[in-house]
Parts: sequence; C-alpha cells; structure tokens
Amino acid sequence: MRISALFLALFIVGGCTTAQINSMNDGLYDVNHIKVSEFDGSLIRFTDEIPIGPSGVLLNAYWDSKSPDTVIFGFKLLDRIVNISSVDINVDGSFYRMSEKQSDFTKRQFEDYSGKMSSSQGFVIPKSLFEKISASTKVVYKINYLDGTYYNITCDSTGISCIPKFKFEQFYKLIALTK
Repeated sequence: MRISALFLALFIVGGCTTAQINSMNDGLYDVNHIKVSEFDGSLIRFTDEIPIGPSGVLLNAYWDSKSPDTVIFGFKLLDRIVNISSVDINVDGSFYRMSEKQSDFTKRQFEDYSGKMSSSQGFVIPKSLFEKISASTKVVYKINYLDGTYYNITCDSTGISCIPKFKFEQFYKLIALTK
C-alpha cells in the first residue's frame, strides 16, 4: 500500500509525457465536438472546457468555417464574479494581448451552477496565434479584470497544468485539416 502511494505521489509531482497525458484524459476532455449551423450551414468545431490544473481556470476553443482564420479562445474562472477585460499572454517569451470580443459566444457570462459562481469571457484571436499557443512549451496567462486587478496562471509542458496544451494541439490539427 505504501509503495502504491509513493508511486502515485511521484506521478503527480513528477510530470507526465505527452502520450501519458493524452491517454489519461482522452475520455475526460473532448476536443472534437462538431455541429453544423442551422442558420447558414457552416461547420463548427469546439472543445470541452479544460482545466489548468487545480487553478479554477478553464479554457476552451471554438472555430467556425465561415471565419476560418480565427479561433474564439474562452476563459472561465470558477468561484469568482469578475469582469474580464482582456488577457495578456506570454507564449515562450513572445507577448500578445487578447482583447477583441465578438458575438454572443464571447459575451460576459456570470453563472451559478452546482452552487458555484463563475465568470466567462471569450476572445477572438488569429488561428496563427492559436497554433503558437498549442505548439508552445510554456504559456503564462495574465487575466485582467475591469477594476485593474489581474490573475496569473501558467500552463507548461509538464505536470497536470499541461493538459490544455496537449488538447489544444489536437484541436489545432483538426481545424488545420478542415476546409
């Protein structure tokens, strides 16, 4: 029993390989949701909300064939009611700002589900930036609130915080192949 607990502790602290993360979470977070718009017939792909470790921050992505060069990148903060104004990101040392909000998908949402409050905001980014994020080794997100405060969260290539990176890498491959 003690040996099992030791191996579990080493696994959690030690980090995971890409293959381990992908096989461990394929049943939990789907990156291949597909639907066809009833309005104009466009193809829509989107991901589940994927947590960055135990931070209380969930990420998701949404792509539409009528705007093939953009991706809507969504952020959800659990247990917080805040106005998210923008997100600064550091992708392997290169800095970008996500601030363009568009459509009903990206409106600010404040929810109460299962007795927990949350805040959501989506941002329109170029598909090329999404590719950089999915291929990176480390991304630091600075989520800026309307009142001037912010929250930092890191997503790197090791440990449990890397789940979004590998899932978004799979999602990018899917949208890159879609015409």
